[in-house]
Amino acid sequence: MSTDLTGTVALITGATSGIGKATAFALAARGAHVLVGGRNAARGEAVVTSLRASGAKADFIDVDLGSSDSARELARRATELGDGHVDILVNNAAIFPMGPTASMAEDAIDAVFAVNIKVPFVLVGELARPGGRLHQTRSPQPSPTWPPTTPASFTARSWLSTAAAQRPDEYQDRCQPPSSTATSPPRPGR
Repeated sequence: MSTDLTGTVALITGATSGIGKATAFALAARGAHVLVGGRNAARGEAVVTSLRASGAKADFIDVDLGSSDSARELARRATELGDGHVDILVNNAAIFPMGPTASMAEDAIDAVFAVNIKVPFVLVGELARPGGRLHQTRSPQPSPTWPPTTPASFTARSWLSTAAAQRPDEYQDRCQPPSSTATSPPRPGR
């Protein structure tokens, strides 16, 4: 069964490749105006060009999500491109430096929490609006290799569940369980 999303605006972070890109195409196929968020302008523009060639309405927002300010700017630009609203938020952008946890530098830990926890939190706060509904899709854990009981996963799930409970008229949280998805392997510099 297909859901008609005509008239809705969907913002997907990390939509220039992999799961985010596939999500952009899936939502566009259902009629959503897709806002492709990403930090690689060439890949972002290529995704938008391809979406438009298929008849979809799509725009690229060049953003490197590493702070509350970058999330607020993304929300502002998305709202502007979405004619005053964003209806669907897919917080797909995430990072996790590879290597032993015990030797991870503090700035790397801070970056993980900024991109994976703080930015989604700020985006929801900026995009949820009175009288509207914001549907967010997320993974129940930051990475398939992290157990679902890690502090980061617990923090994200607790916060998102609380937001949905406190503002059910404005916010819905949909948790997408992890599954096997074929995407391109990571490339250096990503």
